[in-house]
Amino acid sequence: MTSPPHLHISLRGPALALPGGRIAGTATWTNLTDPSKLFLRLYWLAENKRGGSDLGIVAEQPIPFAQASGSLDFEFPLPDGPPSFVGDLLTLQWGVEAVAGRLAGRATFVLGPGGSPVKLTPLPDEPSERGGCNLLRREHPGL
Repeated sequence: MTSPPHLHISLRGPALALPGGRIAGTATWTNLTDPSKLFLRLYWLAENKRGGSDLGIVAEQPIPFAQASGSLDFEFPLPDGPPSFVGDLLTLQWGVEAVAGRLAGRATFVLGPGGSPVKLTPLPDEPSERGGCNLLRREHPGL
């Protein structure tokens, strides 16, 4: 009996990266029914606490001549941003995924100055210069 198809991403080194740096790892797959549709993707995902999300695809790399099972080392250059951030209302995380049809394997990492996410914190209720309210403040050394 054949085991079900599986995709896995493992990152090389710690799961944090500097803007403008590189992220590397290994994609592994087994028992794919259509390996010709296999590709790697570098992405960011912003999610709000109400369940909404926004996906940014930064790079895609097809895996040509893939067999039903195999592995491939990869490396993606990273952009300068957006940085990973965490707040009461919104978060943004980075990831690399291997995708084949509806099957995906993912690994997430932090992209940020000093290798840590920016923390967004509420500001006191003060009117802003534009007449609205300030909602968020960045708390991160060097920003």
